[in-house]
Amino acid sequence: MESIRESYVNTVNELNQELLVMKKQCEDCGIQNQLLTDELEKRPVRSNEESVEPNI
Repeated sequence: MESIRESYVNTVNELNQELLVMKKQCEDCGIQNQLLTDELEKRPVRSNEESVEPNI
């Protein structure tokens, strides 16, 4: 019975470690997302006339 309990505890610990890694990755993505959003907001807005390429 003790080995089943140990196995269960080990599995839970492993899953908790994986969860912590995923949580950190999610936080990193959130930070990167905010940095990219900030960068986009600093860029000047182009008008449609500037963004349309002439047809030749």
